[in-house]
Amino acid sequence: MAKTKKSKKRKKVETMDIKEYLKRLPPPPEEHAYELKMEKRLKRMLEEQEEKRAKKKHFLRFVMIPIESLA
Repeated sequence: MAKTKKSKKRKKVETMDIKEYLKRLPPPPEEHAYELKMEKRLKRMLEEQEEKRAKKKHFLRFVMIPIESLA
């Protein structure tokens, strides 16, 4: 006897109404809160850049001492 494969029945996929789908999504972020968050991030990035510049400038001041002053 030859065995035959059983064909699987496809599951029915329920399609949602667009309004129902949108209700399930999380609410969009509030613009003001998002702007505040981005503003804080920008300020922090600028502070970090200033710190790096200050360190580099401080380091270069000691590295670039003229030879005449050492004699």
